[in-house]
Amino acid sequence: MSFFRLLTAALMIKLNQLAKTYASGVQALKGLTLEVSEGEVFGFLGSNGAGKSTAIKILTTLTKSTGGTFSIAGINPIQNPTRIRETIGYVAQEAGVDYFLTGRENLVLQGRLYRLSTALIYQRVEELLNLFELNEVADSMVSTYSGGMQRKLDIATALVHRPRVLFLDEPTLGLDPRSRMTLWDYIRRLNKEFGMTIFLTTHYLEEAEKLAPRIGILDEGELKIVGSPEKLKADMGGDSINFICESAEKRETQAEKWNLFKFKPYIDHLVYDRNEVRMYVRNGKDALLKVMAEADALKLEVETLSFSHASLDDVFLKYTGKSLENKKETAEAEPWWKKWQKTGGGSDDWKKWQKTEEGEKGANSEGESDASPSDQTSEQGEGEGEAPSGSASGGGDASPSGWNGKSGKWTEAEMKEWWTKQSKTES
Repeated sequence: MSFFRLLTAALMIKLNQLAKTYASGVQALKGLTLEVSEGEVFGFLGSNGAGKSTAIKILTTLTKSTGGTFSIAGINPIQNPTRIRETIGYVAQEAGVDYFLTGRENLVLQGRLYRLSTALIYQRVEELLNLFELNEVADSMVSTYSGGMQRKLDIATALVHRPRVLFLDEPTLGLDPRSRMTLWDYIRRLNKEFGMTIFLTTHYLEEAEKLAPRIGILDEGELKIVGSPEKLKADMGGDSINFICESAEKRETQAEKWNLFKFKPYIDHLVYDRNEVRMYVRNGKDALLKVMAEADALKLEVETLSFSHASLDDVFLKYTGKSLENKKETAEAEPWWKKWQKTGGGSDDWKKWQKTEEGEKGANSEGESDASPSDQTSEQGEGEGEAPSGSASGGGDASPSGWNGKSGKWTEAEMKEWWTKQSKTES
Protein backbone atom coordinates (compact mmCIF):
# COMPACT_ATOMS: atom_id res chain seq x y z
CA MET A 1 0.00 0.00 0.00
CA SER A 2 1.34 3.41 -0.96
CA PHE A 3 1.94 6.16 1.58
CA PHE A 4 -0.84 8.24 -0.01
CA ARG A 5 -3.34 5.40 0.38
CA LEU A 6 -2.33 5.02 4.03
CA LEU A 7 -3.13 8.69 4.59
CA THR A 8 -6.56 8.46 2.94
CA ALA A 9 -7.64 4.98 4.11
CA ALA A 10 -10.08 4.58 6.98
CA LEU A 11 -8.75 3.55 10.37
CA MET A 12 -9.25 -0.19 10.93
CA ILE A 13 -7.36 -1.04 14.14
CA LYS A 14 -6.67 1.35 17.00
CA LEU A 15 -4.76 0.60 20.20
CA ASN A 16 -4.48 3.14 22.99
CA GLN A 17 -2.13 2.35 25.89
CA LEU A 18 -3.04 -1.34 25.68
CA ALA A 19 -1.55 -3.28 28.60
CA LYS A 20 -1.59 -6.81 29.98
CA THR A 21 -0.27 -7.90 33.37
CA TYR A 22 -0.72 -11.52 34.41
CA ALA A 23 -1.57 -12.68 37.92
CA SER A 24 2.07 -13.66 38.38
CA GLY A 25 3.01 -10.01 37.97
CA VAL A 26 4.56 -10.45 34.54
CA GLN A 27 3.88 -7.47 32.27
CA ALA A 28 3.30 -8.95 28.82
CA LEU A 29 2.28 -5.63 27.24
CA LYS A 30 3.25 -2.15 28.41
CA GLY A 31 1.05 0.58 27.01
CA LEU A 32 0.84 -0.17 23.28
CA THR A 33 -0.45 2.72 21.17
CA LEU A 34 -0.85 2.02 17.46
CA GLU A 35 -3.09 2.67 14.45
CA VAL A 36 -3.51 0.41 11.40
CA SER A 37 -5.34 1.60 8.29
CA GLU A 38 -7.90 -0.33 6.25
CA GLY A 39 -6.25 -2.44 3.56
CA GLU A 40 -2.83 -2.29 5.22
CA VAL A 41 -0.48 -5.19 5.96
CA PHE A 42 1.09 -4.44 9.33
CA GLY A 43 3.75 -6.61 10.96
CA PHE A 44 4.80 -7.02 14.56
CA LEU A 45 8.46 -8.07 14.60
CA GLY A 46 9.80 -9.51 17.82
CA SER A 47 11.61 -12.43 19.39
CA ASN A 48 9.81 -15.19 21.29
CA GLY A 49 8.27 -13.81 24.48
CA ALA A 50 8.12 -10.22 23.20
CA GLY A 51 4.34 -10.06 23.66
CA LYS A 52 3.23 -10.54 20.05
CA SER A 53 0.81 -13.39 20.70
CA THR A 54 -0.59 -11.67 23.78
CA ALA A 55 -1.41 -8.60 21.69
CA ILE A 56 -3.21 -10.68 19.07
CA LYS A 57 -5.16 -12.65 21.68
CA ILE A 58 -6.45 -9.38 23.14
CA LEU A 59 -7.36 -7.99 19.72
CA THR A 60 -9.23 -11.20 18.84
CA THR A 61 -11.14 -11.14 22.20
CA LEU A 62 -9.53 -14.37 23.40
CA THR A 63 -8.16 -12.68 26.51
CA LYS A 64 -8.81 -9.40 28.30
CA SER A 65 -6.40 -6.53 28.66
CA THR A 66 -5.63 -5.11 32.09
CA GLY A 67 -5.28 -1.56 30.83
CA GLY A 68 -5.92 0.68 27.85
CA THR A 69 -8.47 0.31 25.06
CA PHE A 70 -8.74 -0.86 21.47
CA SER A 71 -11.25 -0.93 18.64
CA ILE A 72 -11.56 -2.71 15.30
CA ALA A 73 -13.48 -1.13 12.43
CA GLY A 74 -14.78 1.34 15.00
CA ILE A 75 -16.31 -1.44 17.10
CA ASN A 76 -15.83 -1.38 20.87
CA PRO A 77 -14.96 -4.89 22.14
CA ILE A 78 -16.62 -4.30 25.51
CA GLN A 79 -19.90 -3.14 24.04
CA ASN A 80 -20.05 -5.55 21.11
CA PRO A 81 -17.53 -8.44 21.16
CA THR A 82 -19.73 -10.52 18.84
CA ARG A 83 -19.52 -7.95 16.06
CA ILE A 84 -15.74 -7.89 16.36
CA ARG A 85 -15.60 -11.68 16.00
CA GLU A 86 -17.76 -11.43 12.90
CA THR A 87 -15.39 -8.80 11.49
CA ILE A 88 -12.12 -10.64 12.03
CA GLY A 89 -10.42 -13.91 11.11
CA TYR A 90 -7.72 -15.40 13.33
CA VAL A 91 -4.99 -17.96 12.60
CA ALA A 92 -3.04 -19.00 15.69
CA GLN A 93 0.52 -20.34 15.83
CA GLU A 94 -0.66 -23.91 16.23
CA ALA A 95 -3.01 -25.18 13.56
CA GLY A 96 -6.67 -24.96 14.54
CA VAL A 97 -7.97 -27.48 11.99
CA ASP A 98 -9.30 -30.91 12.91
CA TYR A 99 -6.82 -33.57 11.80
CA PHE A 100 -9.50 -36.27 11.81
CA LEU A 101 -11.69 -34.46 9.26
CA THR A 102 -11.07 -33.79 5.60
CA GLY A 103 -10.17 -30.34 4.35
CA ARG A 104 -13.66 -29.82 2.99
CA GLU A 105 -15.27 -30.94 6.25
CA ASN A 106 -13.13 -28.47 8.22
CA LEU A 107 -14.33 -25.59 6.04
CA VAL A 108 -17.96 -26.66 6.27
CA LEU A 109 -17.68 -26.96 10.05
CA GLN A 110 -16.30 -23.43 10.28
CA GLY A 111 -19.21 -22.15 8.21
CA ARG A 112 -21.66 -23.89 10.55
CA LEU A 113 -20.00 -22.29 13.57
CA TYR A 114 -20.57 -18.89 11.98
CA ARG A 115 -24.20 -19.89 11.29
CA LEU A 116 -23.95 -19.27 7.58
CA SER A 117 -26.63 -20.70 5.30
CA THR A 118 -25.93 -24.09 3.73
CA ALA A 119 -25.87 -22.63 0.21
CA LEU A 120 -23.41 -19.90 1.23
CA ILE A 121 -21.19 -22.36 3.08
CA TYR A 122 -20.72 -24.61 0.06
CA GLN A 123 -20.18 -21.60 -2.18
CA ARG A 124 -17.47 -20.28 0.13
CA VAL A 125 -15.89 -23.73 0.50
CA GLU A 126 -15.46 -24.07 -3.26
CA GLU A 127 -14.08 -20.54 -3.53
CA LEU A 128 -11.51 -21.15 -0.81
CA LEU A 129 -10.45 -24.56 -2.09
CA ASN A 130 -9.81 -22.92 -5.46
CA LEU A 131 -8.06 -19.91 -3.95
CA PHE A 132 -5.60 -22.02 -1.94
CA GLU A 133 -5.31 -24.77 -4.57
CA LEU A 134 -6.52 -27.50 -2.24
CA ASN A 135 -9.06 -29.10 -4.59
CA GLU A 136 -7.10 -32.31 -5.12
CA VAL A 137 -6.79 -33.01 -1.39
CA ALA A 138 -10.13 -31.53 -0.31
CA ASP A 139 -11.56 -34.94 0.58
CA SER A 140 -8.43 -36.36 2.20
CA MET A 141 -7.78 -36.43 5.93
CA VAL A 142 -5.92 -33.36 7.18
CA SER A 143 -3.53 -35.71 9.01
CA THR A 144 -2.17 -36.67 5.57
CA TYR A 145 -1.45 -33.04 4.57
CA SER A 146 2.02 -31.55 4.47
CA GLY A 147 2.81 -28.69 6.85
CA GLY A 148 2.31 -26.11 4.10
CA MET A 149 -1.05 -27.58 3.07
CA GLN A 150 -2.24 -27.62 6.67
CA ARG A 151 -1.31 -23.97 7.06
CA LYS A 152 -3.13 -22.99 3.88
CA LEU A 153 -6.25 -24.82 5.10
CA ASP A 154 -5.89 -23.13 8.49
CA ILE A 155 -5.93 -19.70 6.85
CA ALA A 156 -8.82 -20.75 4.61
CA THR A 157 -10.98 -21.66 7.62
CA ALA A 158 -10.41 -18.15 9.00
CA LEU A 159 -11.83 -16.68 5.77
CA VAL A 160 -15.08 -18.64 5.46
CA HIS A 161 -17.17 -15.75 6.84
CA ARG A 162 -15.34 -13.13 4.71
CA PRO A 163 -13.69 -11.09 7.50
CA ARG A 164 -12.46 -7.55 6.94
CA VAL A 165 -9.38 -8.08 9.13
CA LEU A 166 -7.15 -11.16 9.25
CA PHE A 167 -4.85 -11.78 12.22
CA LEU A 168 -1.93 -14.12 11.53
CA ASP A 169 0.22 -15.21 14.47
CA GLU A 170 3.58 -16.48 13.16
CA PRO A 171 1.92 -17.72 9.92
CA THR A 172 4.95 -19.58 8.55
CA LEU A 173 6.39 -20.93 11.79
CA GLY A 174 8.17 -24.23 11.18
CA LEU A 175 7.57 -24.31 7.41
CA ASP A 176 10.34 -25.07 4.95
CA PRO A 177 11.57 -22.12 2.82
CA ARG A 178 9.60 -23.16 -0.27
CA SER A 179 6.31 -23.52 1.63
CA ARG A 180 7.01 -20.24 3.39
CA MET A 181 7.40 -18.32 0.12
CA THR A 182 4.27 -19.97 -1.31
CA LEU A 183 2.28 -18.86 1.71
CA TRP A 184 3.65 -15.31 1.33
CA ASP A 185 2.15 -15.20 -2.16
CA TYR A 186 -1.28 -16.14 -0.79
CA ILE A 187 -1.06 -13.49 1.93
CA ARG A 188 -0.15 -10.83 -0.64
CA ARG A 189 -3.03 -11.95 -2.83
CA LEU A 190 -5.54 -11.67 0.02
CA ASN A 191 -4.41 -8.10 0.60
CA LYS A 192 -4.15 -6.93 -3.00
CA GLU A 193 -7.12 -8.69 -4.61
CA PHE A 194 -9.57 -8.57 -1.72
CA GLY A 195 -8.38 -5.42 0.08
CA MET A 196 -8.11 -7.34 3.34
CA THR A 197 -6.40 -5.68 6.31
CA ILE A 198 -3.74 -8.09 7.60
CA PHE A 199 -2.09 -7.91 11.01
CA LEU A 200 0.70 -10.44 11.38
CA THR A 201 3.35 -11.30 13.93
CA THR A 202 6.71 -12.83 13.06
CA HIS A 203 10.26 -13.26 14.24
CA TYR A 204 11.53 -13.79 10.70
CA LEU A 205 13.29 -10.68 9.42
CA GLU A 206 12.78 -11.56 5.76
CA GLU A 207 9.09 -12.22 6.32
CA ALA A 208 8.54 -8.83 7.94
CA GLU A 209 10.48 -7.11 5.17
CA LYS A 210 8.75 -8.94 2.29
CA LEU A 211 5.16 -8.79 3.52
CA ALA A 212 4.68 -5.68 5.64
CA PRO A 213 5.12 -2.15 4.21
CA ARG A 214 5.02 -0.98 7.83
CA ILE A 215 6.30 -2.81 10.89
CA GLY A 216 6.48 -2.31 14.62
CA ILE A 217 9.34 -3.72 16.69
CA LEU A 218 8.05 -5.22 19.92
CA ASP A 219 10.38 -6.12 22.78
CA GLU A 220 9.45 -7.21 26.30
CA GLY A 221 5.95 -5.84 25.85
CA GLU A 222 7.04 -2.42 24.60
CA LEU A 223 6.57 -0.99 21.11
CA LYS A 224 10.04 0.36 20.36
CA ILE A 225 9.58 1.89 16.90
CA VAL A 226 7.11 1.88 13.99
CA GLY A 227 7.93 2.56 10.35
CA SER A 228 8.66 1.10 6.94
CA PRO A 229 11.61 -1.33 6.79
CA GLU A 230 13.29 0.90 4.20
CA LYS A 231 13.08 4.04 6.34
CA LEU A 232 14.15 2.27 9.49
CA LYS A 233 17.23 0.91 7.71
CA ALA A 234 18.02 4.29 6.18
CA ASP A 235 17.89 5.90 9.63
CA MET A 236 20.62 3.53 10.80
CA GLY A 237 23.29 5.56 8.98
CA GLY A 238 23.80 3.52 5.85
CA ASP A 239 26.61 1.05 6.59
CA SER A 240 27.58 -1.41 9.28
CA ILE A 241 31.08 -2.53 10.31
CA ASN A 242 30.93 -5.80 12.25
CA PHE A 243 33.67 -7.35 14.37
CA ILE A 244 33.29 -10.86 15.82
CA CYS A 245 35.42 -12.21 18.65
CA GLU A 246 34.54 -15.78 19.64
CA SER A 247 36.78 -15.87 22.72
CA ALA A 248 34.86 -14.79 25.82
CA GLU A 249 38.12 -13.98 27.61
CA LYS A 250 39.30 -11.68 24.82
CA ARG A 251 35.92 -9.95 24.68
CA GLU A 252 36.10 -9.08 28.37
CA THR A 253 39.67 -7.79 28.25
CA GLN A 254 39.02 -5.76 25.10
CA ALA A 255 35.66 -4.26 26.14
CA GLU A 256 37.11 -0.94 27.34
CA LYS A 257 39.05 -0.48 24.12
CA TRP A 258 35.93 -1.08 22.01
CA ASN A 259 34.06 1.51 24.07
CA LEU A 260 36.55 4.15 22.90
CA PHE A 261 34.97 3.95 19.43
CA LYS A 262 31.72 5.41 20.81
CA PHE A 263 33.40 8.79 20.92
CA LYS A 264 34.80 8.74 17.38
CA PRO A 265 33.18 11.44 15.20
CA TYR A 266 32.94 9.13 12.17
CA ILE A 267 30.81 6.56 14.05
CA ASP A 268 27.09 7.24 14.55
CA HIS A 269 26.63 4.62 17.22
CA LEU A 270 28.01 1.32 18.45
CA VAL A 271 26.10 -1.75 19.65
CA TYR A 272 27.28 -4.92 21.43
CA ASP A 273 25.57 -8.24 20.71
CA ARG A 274 27.21 -11.07 22.67
CA ASN A 275 30.40 -11.85 20.69
CA GLU A 276 29.85 -9.12 18.12
CA VAL A 277 30.53 -5.39 17.95
CA ARG A 278 28.59 -3.44 15.34
CA MET A 279 29.52 0.09 14.33
CA TYR A 280 27.18 2.18 12.18
CA VAL A 281 28.74 4.78 9.90
CA ARG A 282 27.68 7.08 7.05
CA ASN A 283 30.87 7.37 5.00
CA GLY A 284 31.39 3.66 4.66
CA LYS A 285 34.78 3.13 3.03
CA ASP A 286 36.49 6.06 4.72
CA ALA A 287 35.13 5.04 8.11
CA LEU A 288 36.17 1.41 7.55
CA LEU A 289 39.79 2.41 6.92
CA LYS A 290 39.82 4.60 10.03
CA VAL A 291 38.28 1.86 12.19
CA MET A 292 40.80 -0.74 10.99
CA ALA A 293 43.69 1.63 11.68
CA GLU A 294 42.39 2.43 15.18
CA ALA A 295 41.76 -1.26 15.95
CA ASP A 296 45.29 -2.12 14.88
CA ALA A 297 46.74 0.67 17.03
CA LEU A 298 44.77 -0.58 20.05
CA LYS A 299 45.90 -4.17 19.34
CA LEU A 300 42.32 -5.44 19.22
CA GLU A 301 42.01 -9.11 18.26
CA VAL A 302 39.02 -10.37 16.27
CA GLU A 303 38.24 -13.50 14.26
CA THR A 304 35.92 -11.93 11.69
CA LEU A 305 35.47 -8.51 10.13
CA SER A 306 32.55 -7.73 7.79
CA PHE A 307 31.22 -4.61 6.12
CA SER A 308 27.64 -4.29 4.83
CA HIS A 309 24.70 -1.99 4.36
CA ALA A 310 22.48 -1.68 7.42
CA SER A 311 19.86 -4.43 7.57
CA LEU A 312 16.57 -4.88 9.39
CA ASP A 313 18.47 -6.97 11.92
CA ASP A 314 20.65 -3.94 12.61
CA VAL A 315 17.48 -1.95 13.27
CA PHE A 316 16.20 -4.66 15.61
CA LEU A 317 19.53 -4.76 17.43
CA LYS A 318 19.57 -0.99 17.86
CA TYR A 319 16.13 -0.84 19.51
CA THR A 320 16.19 -4.09 21.50
CA GLY A 321 19.85 -4.70 22.24
CA LYS A 322 19.74 -8.17 20.66
CA SER A 323 19.87 -9.70 17.22
CA LEU A 324 17.34 -11.92 15.46
CA GLU A 325 19.72 -13.00 12.72
CA ASN A 326 21.17 -16.50 12.75
CA LYS A 327 18.98 -17.53 15.67
CA LYS A 328 17.95 -21.16 15.78
CA GLU A 329 14.50 -21.36 14.28
CA THR A 330 11.69 -22.38 16.59
CA ALA A 331 10.45 -25.80 15.62
CA GLU A 332 6.90 -26.24 14.49
CA ALA A 333 4.63 -27.06 17.40
CA GLU A 334 3.73 -30.75 17.48
CA PRO A 335 0.01 -31.29 16.78
CA TRP A 336 -2.05 -32.16 19.84
CA TRP A 337 -3.21 -35.40 18.28
CA LYS A 338 0.38 -36.65 18.06
CA LYS A 339 1.01 -35.70 21.70
CA TRP A 340 -2.21 -37.49 22.68
CA GLN A 341 -1.15 -40.50 20.70
CA LYS A 342 2.19 -40.72 22.52
CA THR A 343 0.51 -40.78 25.93
CA GLY A 344 -1.35 -43.93 24.96
CA GLY A 345 -4.75 -42.26 24.98
CA GLY A 346 -7.58 -44.42 23.72
CA SER A 347 -6.86 -47.96 22.55
CA ASP A 348 -3.41 -49.35 21.89
CA ASP A 349 -4.14 -48.98 18.19
CA TRP A 350 -3.45 -45.24 18.47
CA LYS A 351 0.20 -46.02 19.06
CA LYS A 352 0.49 -47.75 15.71
CA TRP A 353 -0.36 -45.00 13.26
CA GLN A 354 1.49 -41.98 12.11
CA LYS A 355 1.83 -40.61 8.59
CA THR A 356 4.60 -38.52 7.20
CA GLU A 357 3.84 -35.21 5.46
CA GLU A 358 3.68 -37.02 2.12
CA GLY A 359 0.87 -39.22 3.39
CA GLU A 360 2.95 -42.41 3.41
CA LYS A 361 3.32 -44.70 6.41
CA GLY A 362 6.11 -43.65 8.74
CA ALA A 363 7.61 -44.89 11.98
CA ASN A 364 5.19 -45.36 14.85
CA SER A 365 5.47 -43.55 18.18
CA GLU A 366 7.54 -46.32 19.76
CA GLY A 367 10.16 -46.24 17.03
CA GLU A 368 9.14 -49.58 15.50
CA SER A 369 8.94 -50.15 11.78
CA ASP A 370 5.51 -50.29 10.20
CA ALA A 371 3.86 -53.24 8.64
CA SER A 372 3.88 -54.00 4.97
CA PRO A 373 1.33 -52.25 2.71
CA SER A 374 -0.97 -55.25 2.85
CA ASP A 375 -1.15 -54.98 6.64
CA GLN A 376 -1.60 -51.22 6.85
CA THR A 377 -5.37 -51.17 6.95
CA SER A 378 -5.64 -53.46 9.95
CA GLU A 379 -2.92 -51.61 11.85
CA GLN A 380 -4.36 -48.12 11.47
CA GLY A 381 -6.24 -46.48 14.33
CA GLU A 382 -9.55 -44.61 14.25
CA GLY A 383 -8.08 -41.12 14.49
CA GLU A 384 -6.08 -41.49 11.30
CA GLY A 385 -9.22 -41.85 9.28
CA GLU A 386 -8.44 -45.48 8.43
CA ALA A 387 -10.79 -48.24 9.42
CA PRO A 388 -10.46 -49.03 13.16
CA SER A 389 -9.00 -52.43 13.90
CA GLY A 390 -11.06 -53.20 16.92
CA SER A 391 -12.58 -52.03 20.18
CA ALA A 392 -10.82 -50.06 22.90
CA SER A 393 -9.90 -53.32 24.62
CA GLY A 394 -7.97 -54.48 21.59
CA GLY A 395 -10.58 -56.98 20.38
CA GLY A 396 -13.07 -56.65 17.57
CA ASP A 397 -13.15 -57.55 13.94
CA ALA A 398 -11.02 -56.23 11.14
CA SER A 399 -11.95 -53.18 9.09
CA PRO A 400 -14.96 -53.39 6.76
CA SER A 401 -14.41 -54.74 3.29
CA GLY A 402 -14.05 -52.31 0.43
CA TRP A 403 -12.45 -49.67 2.68
CA ASN A 404 -10.98 -46.92 0.52
CA GLY A 405 -7.94 -45.89 2.56
CA LYS A 406 -6.63 -43.63 -0.19
CA SER A 407 -9.61 -41.30 -0.23
CA GLY A 408 -10.23 -41.58 3.51
CA LYS A 409 -13.97 -42.35 3.16
CA TRP A 410 -16.45 -45.03 4.15
CA THR A 411 -19.65 -45.73 2.33
CA GLU A 412 -22.82 -45.75 4.42
CA ALA A 413 -23.05 -49.54 4.13
CA GLU A 414 -19.47 -49.96 5.35
CA MET A 415 -20.13 -47.73 8.33
CA LYS A 416 -23.17 -49.81 9.34
CA GLU A 417 -21.19 -53.02 8.90
CA TRP A 418 -18.39 -51.88 11.16
CA TRP A 419 -20.66 -50.49 13.87
CA THR A 420 -22.65 -53.72 13.90
CA LYS A 421 -19.48 -55.73 14.45
CA GLN A 422 -18.31 -53.31 17.15
CA SER A 423 -21.60 -53.61 19.02
CA LYS A 424 -21.43 -57.41 18.99
CA THR A 425 -17.82 -57.40 20.18
CA GLU A 426 -18.45 -54.99 23.06
CA SER A 427 -21.55 -56.91 24.19
